[in-house]
Amino acid sequence: MEYSAHFEQTLLNTLQSINAFMSSQMPSYTSITLSEWLIEWLTVYKKDKIKKSTYIEYERQINTIILPVLGHYRLQEIRLSQIQAMLN
Repeated sequence: MEYSAHFEQTLLNTLQSINAFMSSQMPSYTSITLSEWLIEWLTVYKKDKIKKSTYIEYERQINTIILPVLGHYRLQEIRLSQIQAMLN
């Protein structure tokens, strides 16, 4: 499945930010899955800040590329090497 370089970089940056945020401020996020977080991230933090076409593309790529492979993992369990393996 094809994905854009912009999407890949956005995903990597977002996941790094999530890890930093979780470890510094939100211990309650340790049990949330990537699936739960990405749905929140997309609908709460991105929906009104990006073009509708970008939102639709992010949603498609999240649902078809990311969630089938990594969606069931808790955020604290995901390593950048897993993300890179999924994108390769």
